[in-house]
Amino acid sequence: MQNDKTSEPVSTYNPVSSVDSNRIVRTDIDFKLEDVANFCPLTYSTFTGIGDKELAEQINDQFFFPVTHTDSMPAYKVTKSECEHIANVSEAMYGLLVDSIGFIFSDKYKHRIKEFYGEGFLGDYPSFVDYAIYTYENNHEAVYGRFDIGFDWEKGEVTKFYEFNGDTPVMIFESVYMQNHYAEKYGDKGAQFNTYFNDLSKSTKRVLGGEDKNVAILGDLEFIEDALTVETMLNVLSDDNKNLVFADSVYNLEYDYRFIKTPFHINDVELDAVFMLYPWEEMVAGTPDIMNQWHRWCDTTRFFEPAWRWFVANKGVWAWLTEIIEKLQYEDDELKALVNKYSTALPHIPRSYRQNNGEFSDYVQKPLMGRLSSNIKIYHGGDVSYESGGGYGEDDVIYQEYCAPVGVKGRNNAILGVWMTPWSDGAAMFSEASSLAIREFDSPVLSIANERFIPHVVVEDGSI
Repeated sequence: MQNDKTSEPVSTYNPVSSVDSNRIVRTDIDFKLEDVANFCPLTYSTFTGIGDKELAEQINDQFFFPVTHTDSMPAYKVTKSECEHIANVSEAMYGLLVDSIGFIFSDKYKHRIKEFYGEGFLGDYPSFVDYAIYTYENNHEAVYGRFDIGFDWEKGEVTKFYEFNGDTPVMIFESVYMQNHYAEKYGDKGAQFNTYFNDLSKSTKRVLGGEDKNVAILGDLEFIEDALTVETMLNVLSDDNKNLVFADSVYNLEYDYRFIKTPFHINDVELDAVFMLYPWEEMVAGTPDIMNQWHRWCDTTRFFEPAWRWFVANKGVWAWLTEIIEKLQYEDDELKALVNKYSTALPHIPRSYRQNNGEFSDYVQKPLMGRLSSNIKIYHGGDVSYESGGGYGEDDVIYQEYCAPVGVKGRNNAILGVWMTPWSDGAAMFSEASSLAIREFDSPVLSIANERFIPHVVVEDGSI
């Protein structure tokens, strides 16, 4: 499914300084591993209750930091104005991304899709493009996704957006449940940027297409990150008891071509909707016949995430935006109107190109479909200063201006994660910023092996 998430040891925390800045507050959170069972009992029992050493190691690694820092857990202080700024910029960026996809899907620009999104995969599976366009034009909404964003802690401002994580981001459990648990321990449950559960619950019926739906929440349940994500989404999407919502392994999903309208099944249950923590490109490449028959089931089975959002999560979207801003808006009045509409997002777009045009002295090379920070190269002055491993070494790439992650004085690097949910007022396709996740890491690039979720508290302006 994905790169091996357990191939690297979980890093221990090596603080830059023993003295906290005024951005950090600490308290005793009284956290024990058993507390996970209060939120995700199925995952907790699976990874602790059957004597499997590998599973036990995974859950112990996952919560190593809070367990070992329970009596002095750090939290970032974020002001109300900073939260508003983060939300406004994130919502503007998301709107720009969504609307820009409408142009690349149009007859005028469709011929350039592979130029920005990669020749290999899209050349091999053209039916995926047709299906993705169908889901976009028919307003198939998404329920899930996270921006990764650089933040200047001294200025209290967003720097650049790194990427949008669509169908496989993890850490929603920490961002929703653990963050709320921490906030209660810090003494003010409301002093947090965390409304994901409530926001998505308001939209569940609409995004599922009505009531009385059979909904499967699927992932690789032998990985702790997937299991926690699946159970968290199970809890959110089953909040409406008029739908049958259940969790299962992604490998139990079956496709039976004899059922023309509802060919997707799990244990003989015909599925109306599927939340699948699995990359679209792997599903399509692994079962191309399913995609070739998309016309049969596209009106009766919805996938979360919808296929059009692959074109938002693919890093080529940043090259497409750069092309719009630097060139196409001066040739196309509709694109100029698009740029003007989302002007607040423009300073935060990383200049990106599919070809290395020599404009950058410091830049990053990333695979278009890369996940888990795999196969990233950082160049300084034309020389590689950092390179991560992974299985995307032969894939199409993007070249992007380098924006170094910024840490709070005395601590390691940190970036923001902003989770997006559908607007509850029925604004189809667009999303609001619902929860903030702060992740620290020791290396130049964040990865599951070295990241730590750190909670936050929202404070009054001028108190930092």
